[in-house]
Amino acid sequence: MKKLFLALSFSFLSISVLLAQPDSLTLKNPLLGGEKLYLHTDKSIYFAGEKIWFRGYLLNTSLSSQGELSAYIYVELLGDSLISRVKIRDSDEGFAGCVKLKDNLKAGSYILRGYTKWMQNAPNEYMFSREIKVITPESLRKGNLASTLAKPSLTPATTSVSKPTLDLQFFPESGRYFPGQSAKIAFKAIGTDGLSVEITGSLFKSDGTFISEISSKHKGMGAFTIISPEKAGYYVMAKTKDGQESRFDLPFPETDGASIAIGKIGEKLSISTKLFNLPADTYLLKLSDGENEYYSNAISKNSDIIYLGISSIPPGINSAKICSQSGNILAERLFYVHAKFAPEIIAQPFKEVFGTRDSVRVNIFIPSTKQYPQQGNFSVSVTDSLLVKENADRENILSYMSLSANVKGYIEDAGYYFRNITPESERYLDLVMLTQGWRYYYNEKPTFEKEFTQSISGSVSGLFRKEAKNTILMIFAPSIKFQQAYLLNNQSSFKVEGLDFPDSTSFLFGISGKNGGQLYGLKIKEEVLPYFIKPTKKTEEINFTPDKSLNQKQAVLQNVTEDNVEKRNLKEIYVRSDSKDRYTPKYNPSPFLQKFSRFQLKERADLEQFDQMSVIDYIAFNYPGLTISSDSEGNRILLSVRTTSMSGPSQPMLYVDHLQWQSTAQLDMYGLTVMDLENIAYLRGNEGAIYRSLNGVILITTRRGRGAQNQISSNVQKIYPIGYQTKIKFYSPKYSTYLEKMSPQKDYRNTLYWNPCVKTDSSGKGGFDFYTDDKVNTINVRIEGLLLDGTPLVKEFKIKVSADKPKQN
Repeated sequence: MKKLFLALSFSFLSISVLLAQPDSLTLKNPLLGGEKLYLHTDKSIYFAGEKIWFRGYLLNTSLSSQGELSAYIYVELLGDSLISRVKIRDSDEGFAGCVKLKDNLKAGSYILRGYTKWMQNAPNEYMFSREIKVITPESLRKGNLASTLAKPSLTPATTSVSKPTLDLQFFPESGRYFPGQSAKIAFKAIGTDGLSVEITGSLFKSDGTFISEISSKHKGMGAFTIISPEKAGYYVMAKTKDGQESRFDLPFPETDGASIAIGKIGEKLSISTKLFNLPADTYLLKLSDGENEYYSNAISKNSDIIYLGISSIPPGINSAKICSQSGNILAERLFYVHAKFAPEIIAQPFKEVFGTRDSVRVNIFIPSTKQYPQQGNFSVSVTDSLLVKENADRENILSYMSLSANVKGYIEDAGYYFRNITPESERYLDLVMLTQGWRYYYNEKPTFEKEFTQSISGSVSGLFRKEAKNTILMIFAPSIKFQQAYLLNNQSSFKVEGLDFPDSTSFLFGISGKNGGQLYGLKIKEEVLPYFIKPTKKTEEINFTPDKSLNQKQAVLQNVTEDNVEKRNLKEIYVRSDSKDRYTPKYNPSPFLQKFSRFQLKERADLEQFDQMSVIDYIAFNYPGLTISSDSEGNRILLSVRTTSMSGPSQPMLYVDHLQWQSTAQLDMYGLTVMDLENIAYLRGNEGAIYRSLNGVILITTRRGRGAQNQISSNVQKIYPIGYQTKIKFYSPKYSTYLEKMSPQKDYRNTLYWNPCVKTDSSGKGGFDFYTDDKVNTINVRIEGLLLDGTPLVKEFKIKVSADKPKQN
């Protein structure tokens, strides 16, 4: 298709409009690397009615990629279906926002999902998702929440009790193993909920000959070695802790292909390659850290081995591949390398124990290193530890950006592999590399573009679906001061780009012929949402910290019942309404369906005696302040003499059947008489403020258009596209004076402090301040964020709160 760009500039907005869709995607940046998004939330368990505070961190899947990042992210709350969805624009605080939980939301487990439009080109499993638990006062009073909290899983539900509740999957190192060649076989045991199951078992030959005992070592994962595999195959008898035993067959050895074996010898990695019965060709060993290849060399004869210093390998997930000269991948083995001198966050409160309603200052510091910058941008959450114990091994920004976002499938307690790095944790992380697949590669022609600005697309058609020609597209959005018309010529589709609008912004689109004809159809393109699989459920009990008193638990219940977390008592305000003097007509001429006074609006009964008059004459005769003049082409027009510009009096705005007409001269062009009108309204001066006009607004409903009041005509579409969430600030009380500290109002907040933007300067220094509440308890502090080069960092610690009484200064 032909592409036509029309650039338009206004004092309030500058946009470009693309008329017709392009035949192929043209990206703002030619690099087609993927994106990965992480959401830091203030906590993982909420009361119904609270807000989920979050900040999104967006990176390219490859840190060396120069592709420009998307400017918008989407965050959804999912249960059995989509519950809520917000759009967040990048700002000086990053992608910061919140999701409001409804007061009547049922107790249970939900999924918080985050993504960009660009990420919709990859399978949905590469979108960020996190389990969010919601409780209510009723569920909390039961003491045991196992019946109300369910853990989502994307595994299809099991409908027959006769089916096994265990699945054992086998993963030969680099994908295949061969007869007579020693082979390492990794395995992973999972239950019907998709989570790991610990097992023991025995390995047998196909004829029943026992070989060895096996057992899982960590999160259902383990590995064993077959010294000299036989063609006949093998099987495992696996047993769970509850005594269930099942047989699982291994894949058969293959006769032709390639294999890779990786081992660690001190500070070096050995990479052994072997070729089996392959046609004569040049085969290459290639090493890469995702999208960046840093080693490529031909394999000598049918086997080869190389040694690499670990310090010379890029940190993170690496891939070893054997490829043919034509690029076919014959074998692949993933391995992970930790950074030798990783940066860290040092956080130091100014004292060890704080009192209730006490001021807390936390200084943070990023020590200097040669490889990493000290400047960074972080978000901070401070939460009460009364309800749920913190899991130190849970997912965090470091584990997600370094590991989970780059492999297939769900990794349980991914934070474990980075919290305290030991030889044991490194062995278990290698099991993850053996059992998780490599990440998705984007197609050359993605379906979804990167979203740098907001846009709206649609199409037009003629009568009886015939091709529309020489049409005018009119767009009106008064809340963002946007009003424009575009000539589409013979184009049947359009895309308006460069828009900037918050959520709940209404747009009115209209299509007409050059001469005002309205026998056209208009269709706005609907947004494509990512699919969601309805989860199966696994009950999971919330464990209360055992050393907490009953009084504190009752205090939490009181807090929820009184809803004093975010609500405050307000004085009653009385507003006098003039609703008795204004009314909504049956056929409303306003595109905003507003109310009118009897003086502003004239109905059919008022108009009958003037049926033979032209509409222009009737308006000039009945509405003071409007007069008849002529335009440059000699056509009669209406002018508002009460408001003038430097060029003199201006025309009032004109809407006919909810569609804006460009000139009052069109009333004569179409030969409209009062007999054609169902009603007419005129808004003077400030009465037309909603239309962003001080020249007056004329609103007309024609008798042929009156049936479209409940269903807008096909040539007009009023839409509310999702816009970005406006900035919402987290509220936390201050107790800076003695009177504030002694206030009788109880403070039992669950989130004490949330700040989406805490920065460290070039020397690595930063900090934040907050106040404790009324609970004698320990509080959780969690700091997550990125250094300027995209390196993820996380820091968690606890602060103890005693029962010290505040003292008067």
